[in-house]
This record gives sequence, C-alpha cells and structure tokens, in this order.
Amino acid sequence: MTLQRTETAPAEQRGGTYEHDGLATSLLRYRTHTIHDLPRTSKVCTMGSAPDRDIVVEGECVSASHCRIERRARGLVVTDAGSKNGTYYEAKRALGHALIPSFEEKRALAKGFVLDAGMTFVLGKPSHRYLALDDAMRAEHPALLDIVGGEVEVGEENATRGSSERASPSDLILAADGAGHILITGDPGCDQEELARIVHAISKRRRHPPVQLARVPEGRDAQGEILKHDAAKGTLVLDLGDRDSYVDPTFVSSLFSSSYQIRVIVLARTVEGASRALGAQYVHPMMQVGLRPLSARRSVIQPLLDRWLAQQGSPLRLSDLTPENERALLVNDWRENLAALREAALRLAAIVRAGFSLNRARQDIGVNRNTFYNWYGSTMRLSLPLVPESREKALAAAIATQTQVAKT
Repeated sequence: MTLQRTETAPAEQRGGTYEHDGLATSLLRYRTHTIHDLPRTSKVCTMGSAPDRDIVVEGECVSASHCRIERRARGLVVTDAGSKNGTYYEAKRALGHALIPSFEEKRALAKGFVLDAGMTFVLGKPSHRYLALDDAMRAEHPALLDIVGGEVEVGEENATRGSSERASPSDLILAADGAGHILITGDPGCDQEELARIVHAISKRRRHPPVQLARVPEGRDAQGEILKHDAAKGTLVLDLGDRDSYVDPTFVSSLFSSSYQIRVIVLARTVEGASRALGAQYVHPMMQVGLRPLSARRSVIQPLLDRWLAQQGSPLRLSDLTPENERALLVNDWRENLAALREAALRLAAIVRAGFSLNRARQDIGVNRNTFYNWYGSTMRLSLPLVPESREKALAAAIATQTQVAKT
C-alpha cells in the first residue's frame, strides 16, 4: 500500500495560531536573576533544600528532596517527591494592569505534570516560583534586563511609588508567552524596537518573521494583503513614532479583531498618543510597557557601559576615567538613552585602541571630525586627558597584549 503525501495548505487556511512550545532547558526563579540549567544529558533532575540536589532551593517550606524533573516520552514531567508542602503547577494565568500576573494553581498529582517553556510552578509557597525557559528565552534574558531594568530596579521603583505599575522582566516573559497585544512606550533611544523584537523572539510565533509597519498603506488591497497573508496568525509591529494622528479606523478594527489572529505590538511615545492614533477602546485593554529614560536609571549607567565596553573587547572601564570625566558621564542627560550609551562605549573603546588619539579614533570608526569632537566636548562634556597618566599606560599595555594574542 502506497501512502500519498499530504499537501500543505496555504498559511491563511491552516488551523491553530501557535507553533509547538520550545523545550524547557532552564529555570528562572520568578522575579530574580537566578537561572538554573536543566541537565541536557541526564534523565532526572532533582530539586530541594538538601545540598546534594541538582538544583538547591533554600528557604522555608522546601523539603530536602522536594520534587524531580524527568525526561519522558511526553516531555519534561515534574513530580513531587513526597514533600511536606507540595508542588503546584500553573493551571491558569491572568495578566492584569501593567502585565502583573495572577496565578491559579493546582497541586501536582502522583503522575506529575508536563513542564513547557513559559510555564511556572511552585515549591511549597509562592516565593519559590520557577519559570521554565527555553533556549530563546534564556538567550534574550540579558537584553531584556538592559531595556526593562533588573528585577531589583523595577521592584524599588514600584516600592517608591507604592504600586505595581511596572512589570518585571519575568512578567514580560510571561506576557510574551501569551497572546495579548502589547503597547511599548518611551522616549527615543529606549530600545522600543529591540524590545518588540525580543517579545516576538520568545513568543510562540517566533518561527514566522514579524511584520514591521511604520505607515499603513492607503489602499484596501494592500491592507488586505497585510491582514490576510503577511501578518495572519503572526506578529505585527506598528511603529507610531511621534505621530498621534488617526490611523485608518477600518484597518485598526480589522487588525485587532480575532479574524486574523494577529498579535499587535504598538510602539509609541505615550499612551495618550497611541489612544489618539488608534482609539482608546483598543489601547486601554493592551498590555502596557513603559520604558524609562536613562536619566531616570542612573544606577545602571556604570554596569551597562562597562559591559558594553567589554563587548567591544576594550579593557577600559568607567572607573578608569579621570574623576571629572567619570562624573560627566554619570550626570549626562543621555538624550538618546540606551542608543547614546552604546555609541559612547563604541567611541571610548576606539579612543583607547587608538592610543588615546581622538583624531585616529574617529578615523578608525569613520566619524566626521567635527561630529566626533563635538560629541566628545559638547555632548559628553569630556575633557583631556580621558584617563590619568598611570591608567593610560596600563590600558595601552593591555591593548598591546590583546593585539599580540590576536596575531598569534
């Protein structure tokens, strides 16, 4: 008997909105930066408070041998190991204001539960909640912290305000894993476009490239092509920029309807501007992520700049600068936010590589002379020398060593 090959239907005719979940490969302790890798070769991973567990979970209500994660034919299965306070899995999730989730959980039965990426489970009490990550989520996590802010940073701001208005990076992973529309607001340079890319990259729609739209075409045929084919069952990123004029209401109505199963990510300067452009009835239910300017996140300037300098392969760090130059960068207004900080890392690294010659540095990276010198003196308010003489020699020696190693 010869089996006939089943033809593939056009994308717009296929059922189902999402691809299969990615395989969980690590666990993020919810609202922390602690990530545990799940063993890829061994069949079983154990969790508990005993020091011989594969993943040690310290804290009250966690038994010495609390639960185990086993690779089976049906996937990663979590079973309770006879713990005193039980293991609970997420049965239902609701995302409220600013993406803050509420969970409904069930106690794990003897047969356990299948753990998929984007799902949470609890050991004993809610403070021991873990979020399962796949490789894509794990890879994007550092960039998510850079843009949204670390868990401590977000928590401190919410505590200062006496509210929970800002979502943590963990909450945003949960939101990306869901199906809701998202509004990302912020000043230029806050990496709204990059955050939209990350949301799509860690979502269940990641295998289909997102549709980027800065302006809605006027013709109905062109609009229909976007809705029915290009973005159907996928992600559409609508960048409003500084505009708050009306977007074609017929297109907006279709875009947010369930007919085409499109996840919409809107980029705008403000919530009010997005509401004027799209209509408050569509914007109000959206998950809203407000990105803060770098001038309101001064505690992250040093660690971000140092890390981005390291990514440039530069031995320079902020603390190497003269006190005047270090202070100048810390108090700068950073009008272009993260984009400006990345540019500073690139140019400062070039200056060190060029032996602290501004002219050679700007030539090496292809920047106009006036532009570079204006950036150094007027925009960054840096002075000469960039670093003390003692550090200049040490940094020059480090660059020479790197060059020699590269040659060999």
